[in-house]
Amino acid sequence: MRIELVMPSPPAKSGNGSRHESPPSGETAAGPPRRRAARGRIRVLLVGDQALFREAIHLLLEQQPDIDVVAEVASLTAGLPSAVVRKPDVVVTALSSGEVEEVSALKSLRNDCPGIGVVVLMGLDGAQTLSRVLSTGVRGVVLKSASSDLVVKAIRAVHAGETWVQREVVDTLASELRRLGSAADERDGSLLSQRETEVLTLLATGRSTAEISGSLFVAESTVRVHLLKILRKLGLRNRVEAVRHAIREGLVQL
Repeated sequence: MRIELVMPSPPAKSGNGSRHESPPSGETAAGPPRRRAARGRIRVLLVGDQALFREAIHLLLEQQPDIDVVAEVASLTAGLPSAVVRKPDVVVTALSSGEVEEVSALKSLRNDCPGIGVVVLMGLDGAQTLSRVLSTGVRGVVLKSASSDLVVKAIRAVHAGETWVQREVVDTLASELRRLGSAADERDGSLLSQRETEVLTLLATGRSTAEISGSLFVAESTVRVHLLKILRKLGLRNRVEAVRHAIREGLVQL
């Protein structure tokens, strides 16, 4: 076991122009002392309204040789100023419901800090909630029931610029699209295969060919073949029409 000694900082002096920098509003002062992030390590900002949850994720990440937790906040609203000041590489946030307020806060974080990766931890709350979260542009989605190693994998993947969506999330969205597709009039009478449905699901949430390839663990050329089959079966001309079709069928909420 490694024991780290943290020496207390001397109190800020007054009257000589020196300044004592306070943490951004909303950051918690609870928990173990934060290590100064080393060069080359992944800087993580934790967001969650439950202190016990934040402590558990914090302890998990502190055991990783390449990750530093730079701050904790209780909400995405408080997380935005902290993200600006702390400049994390990845924000790990736990959603309580995936309702409009949380989705709006996610969009604000992505718009105001586009260089920061976001990993969302959430429950399997249905296809519409999942699609709303994915439509914000977050690149990492992990279920709260996932094992700790999946959380770490998602953080590393998002930091590397990749997309990491847990398989169960894709399966849920694909099942919903299949249900909607079976109820809709098929132009040529052919239903999409399971893999084609998965590709269309990810395409509808803004994923590129390379990102779909990474999420489904198939070659980019295979993704392109599936896209061509989707367009042919649905009688569509291009990807834009495919996305519109998915939106019209209720897969993605805008």
